[in-house]
Amino acid sequence: MSCLVKTTTPFISQEILLEALEKCGYNYEIKNDKIYIPSLHKYRNTYFKFVNGKYILNYDSYNTEISYFLTKVEKSYNNVYEIKLKEEAERLERERLAYIESQKKAIMEKAKAKGYRVMETKKDNKIQLTLVREVR
Repeated sequence: MSCLVKTTTPFISQEILLEALEKCGYNYEIKNDKIYIPSLHKYRNTYFKFVNGKYILNYDSYNTEISYFLTKVEKSYNNVYEIKLKEEAERLERERLAYIESQKKAIMEKAKAKGYRVMETKKDNKIQLTLVREVR
């Protein structure tokens, strides 16, 4: 007996899917372009296959274990995905701050070489550099 199973979360990242499977306590084997789940092989092979940009679960059985499995993996996938998004946002913020600092340093060095003094003011989360030269 075959069944069509749809999930509300598209499994688009292999890295996140594998981490979600590990967090749920499922072992997996990667063969060719499929991710096999050996603990669910009671009737036939159970695997995720990459199709049209997302991983689709291929499962052929009449038991309800698949519903529990998918709910658990889906919840874990969403948690891992949120963590990855936060890490990516933090990384981008660190890179942005490093870029701002390097630009500021380069401007200050160039200004000093030309005889200017640099005054820094912060307004509304923005940095304003003012070049000052005293003429006597």
